[in-house]
Parts: sequence; structure tokens; C-alpha cells
Amino acid sequence: KTEFFLQKKGGRRRLNQGLASVAASSHRFEASVRGYTAGTPTFFNIHVREYYSTTQYLDYNIRRRYSDFEKFRKMLVAVHGDSRVPNLPTKIQPIMQKKDTFLAARATGLETFLKRVVNTEIYQGHYLFEFLAKNQAQQSLTLGSQVSANVVSGSSINTVLE
Repeated sequence: KTEFFLQKKGGRRRLNQGLASVAASSHRFEASVRGYTAGTPTFFNIHVREYYSTTQYLDYNIRRRYSDFEKFRKMLVAVHGDSRVPNLPTKIQPIMQKKDTFLAARATGLETFLKRVVNTEIYQGHYLFEFLAKNQAQQSLTLGSQVSANVVSGSSINTVLE
């Protein structure tokens, strides 16, 4: 079990999660939106690289709906305030814009939002871990390590970590 500590008014609050036994502060994420699957509903494909140290990481892909991003942002706003949390792209499609053009622009906007959150230290905690949950990965996970700046190695894990 991992114990996450988040600062709250009046002290620290402990959150117990059934994840790998690594403290939240030792993690770093990289995330990018790598397209979408149009339909009802539309899913956005997110590639996540979760670093456990400066050289050890885990690669995986997850899918999220726009409404998942809205819920995630709402949780961040509840903790940090609306003015501090990046905005999401619009949900309403302009009348004269083609759906594919709109969804591509939305995917770009969601990636901008995600990169701002992932790269801001105050958002590194329980809600980010929950949103980027590897137990919902759409494929096998890949463990990797960076030996130097130019060399990357990796190996696959066929089961989903819990």
C-alpha cells in the first residue's frame, strides 16, 4: 500500500491507495494526447510515462472522455481554486466546423491542459494518480530505463499492475 500525504487546512491528510509502494513525491509523469476515437462517446488516447526515479519509468496508454477531464479539473478546482487550475478547451462545437477538425483541436487543447497539470508541482498528488491510473491501461505496460540521454531500453509486462 502507498500512503499519500496531501496538505490540507489544519495539517496533513493521509490517503491510502492500493498502488505500488512508492511515495507520491518520488513520481514524475509525462503525458500526451495521441489522438482520439470518434464515436458516441469520443475517447481521447493518452500516452503516459511514469518515472519512479530519474532513469526508471513505466509506459502505458489510457483512454479518457472529455467528461473525465471535466471531473478531474473540478477536483483540482475544489482543492486549489479556479484561478490556479488551467482551463479546458471548449466543449461546444462551432456550427460551421467539421467534427474531425473540432476533435483534433480539442485533443490539442486537452494535451495543453494535461501538460500544464503534469508539469506543475502543486498538482502532483492523489487526483493526478487517479486520473492517470495505470490499472486502466489499454495495453500491456512497458518498463524502461534511460541509461544515458541518448539510449533508452525497455521491456514489456503482460499483466496490468494493481
